[in-house]
Amino acid sequence: MLTTVLLGDGPEWRAQPPAAVAPEPKHGAKLKLATEQKLKWGEPTNGLRMALAWPPTLGEPGMGDAPEFYLVVQNVSQAAVRLTANDAAAIPRLLNMREDGRILQAIGDEKAMPGDWLLQPREMAFLRMFQSAETAKGELTVSAAIEQDIRLTPRFSMTAEMSIEKAPAGAWTGKLITGETRGSVDVISPKHKDAQSLYKSWTTAARRDGKIPGALIGQLGDSVKTFIKNNPTWETTPQLQKMLPRFDASHDWLGQDAVGLLDELAAVQSTPISMALDDENQSVIRTGTPLPATLADAPWGDAVSFDPPAYPHPNGLRVAWLLEPRAAEHRLGTPLKACVLIHNSGKIPVVFRTRSWHQLAHQATDAKGADLNVDSTQWLTRGVLLWYRLAPGEFIELSGLGIGVGPVGNREDWQHTRVGTWIEAKAGDEVTVTTAPLPLMDWGDEKQLQLKGEMRFWLDHVTARLSRHLPFPAGKTERERLLYRVALELFGTPVSQEINESFVADTTPSALASLAERLHNRAGLHAWVGSLKSAPTKFRVLPADPDAAKKPRTANNPGQYTLNDKAMLVVTRRPVGERIVNEAHLVFAPPAGTIPGPPQEIKLPDGYDTWAAAWVRGTTLMWVQQKGLLRRIDFSNYATAEESRYEADKAAAAPIPADIREDLHAALAVPDEPKQGPDPKPPASSTPAAADAALKVRSPN
Repeated sequence: MLTTVLLGDGPEWRAQPPAAVAPEPKHGAKLKLATEQKLKWGEPTNGLRMALAWPPTLGEPGMGDAPEFYLVVQNVSQAAVRLTANDAAAIPRLLNMREDGRILQAIGDEKAMPGDWLLQPREMAFLRMFQSAETAKGELTVSAAIEQDIRLTPRFSMTAEMSIEKAPAGAWTGKLITGETRGSVDVISPKHKDAQSLYKSWTTAARRDGKIPGALIGQLGDSVKTFIKNNPTWETTPQLQKMLPRFDASHDWLGQDAVGLLDELAAVQSTPISMALDDENQSVIRTGTPLPATLADAPWGDAVSFDPPAYPHPNGLRVAWLLEPRAAEHRLGTPLKACVLIHNSGKIPVVFRTRSWHQLAHQATDAKGADLNVDSTQWLTRGVLLWYRLAPGEFIELSGLGIGVGPVGNREDWQHTRVGTWIEAKAGDEVTVTTAPLPLMDWGDEKQLQLKGEMRFWLDHVTARLSRHLPFPAGKTERERLLYRVALELFGTPVSQEINESFVADTTPSALASLAERLHNRAGLHAWVGSLKSAPTKFRVLPADPDAAKKPRTANNPGQYTLNDKAMLVVTRRPVGERIVNEAHLVFAPPAGTIPGPPQEIKLPDGYDTWAAAWVRGTTLMWVQQKGLLRRIDFSNYATAEESRYEADKAAAAPIPADIREDLHAALAVPDEPKQGPDPKPPASSTPAAADAALKVRSPN
């Protein structure tokens, strides 16, 4: 609209533009209830929460059907919230590509898509994740390429972030993070926790359209049959009998129909779901992580095999029982935590089975070779047989029962290490600990090997993993996709073009057996069964310290450590990609009448022997040392831990007791002191074009 203004005394008129008026914020939209339940929402921040959506599969008019990702921001407060999105933040929107939860790559768009909304309670705003970019004919957008990767690789998922640091007065500021999503494959989650985990496992075999193979439904039905057989008089057994015909394995299931069946079964009896989940978890092949330099001097041993060996020992597979803390001397009463390390130093990948943790009968001798008395206990917990595949240079860390230096004595002195063997040595003894051979097999395999029976464990496993995908689809694309998934799971690499084409063309009833045999005999992987033995560990025994109760306690490895009668330090260690992640928390049991605070995280650096903690039993102070940093942690109020930091140049002036400083230094003085650096962060691609280059759709061959 134009306005007119009279200038001077004459009849001259000139058109003038109106004064600029800020547009009113837009109203929010509503979602269908089913869509709202299906989206994976993150935690709310300042009244808003956010989810990542793939519009073509939702049927929501507000987002349309373009093959692009959208951020859905919802007002979950009781008052209106103004959301103004602009370029204020450095990277306003970031998409994190994940593999098994671990961030692989962060993809950002430097230009934020602007918008201004006044969201009433429960209303939504839709923001395109990336600005639309023209592509050459036949090429995919960034969003579409990522979506195809997600469908092709079940281990992949996504989270998205949005930050607004500056906004008009009264508008929302903060950071939102979505829940973990798999885009179009997502459904409304089952209600039961184990059902959620089982369905997530099922998605690793889902078809391109998101349907679940009937074989997985049939396997759940088998768990129901087992429960009925073992519990014929249980009160829910009649209802389960009526449900049995529902577990139809002859056809694929819509994802939401499979969820409905899980919900119905959980409402009657959840035990079969837990049984099926255990079977799924135990059959997954776990992989290793590169061996850090700090473990190069672990007590690595040679192989122990059977004569004649049914499966020859592959060059390079070795084991070490690592007793921590590593030292040349230990005092009587010291608990040594046992870590079982298995490493592939050979040239080809090796697949094997072993228990998740081990309790074996060890031996100990003195300097003259005389046997020392060893007192062992057998825990009732049974380790689970798991599958592993180690590429050259990779290793895994398993748990084993610890070793106590000295007789059983007062168990509290073992600082919550799970000790299973006590060496009844005396002060001055030079002890050699010879650990038992580590079985990389199932119970009964040893007898079968000695009888020279055929070992079918790898062929049986390949067949079982293929059977999850029955009935095999007829189409070429789906068959290629199925075989690509199974090959990555079994071998870590796709199969040859010849195997791929043979399977695609085989529509006979024997297609499963034929493919299993081909994969079983595929070159480039060694399936092995047998035992491995660690090299011995030697140390000198020192007298027990009569003043030990008054002196600092230290920790630099996983375990549960009593700080006082109301606080405990809990430390865990796990591989994440190429990282060795240490995690620690303070756990409180406060005085009666007070509210316990949540576990307090204590950040630790990655790696082995990279940190140490020290405290005096019964106090409320703990000191944590790592390269370049000393921290004083005060947990006296049992609700929140207060941390004081002393960087490298100020650590010498920190008010730390001399004995604690000395013990921290001793705990970190290990051979081949590791090099520490900042935690690796995923690379951020600043434009969709860079992301497109990094995330090309994988070919099955």
